Amino acid sequence: MQVTTGTVGDTTQLGTLLENLDDIESVSGDTGYLSHRNCELIEAKGATPYLKPKRHSPEKPIGPPAWKRMIHSYRRNRPG
Repeated sequence: MQVTTGTVGDTTQLGTLLENLDDIESVSGDTGYLSHRNCELIEAKGATPYLKPKRHSPEKPIGPPAWKRMIHSYRRNRPG
């Protein structure tokens, strides 16, 4: 774990958090971890990303395949 200043966003820290993890099935996170890169990092570890999309995330996802799969899964299974 690394403690950062209040001006460092969570999204930039996920790669470091995943480095020493093996055999993971999924990674969940709030919108602070949401990025195309993070979805790709999670899938590269063999896990499924579950990062909550922001309210203004487009209904038709644009981006890498990992991002599109995550957004489609969220839309199909969204609460409420």
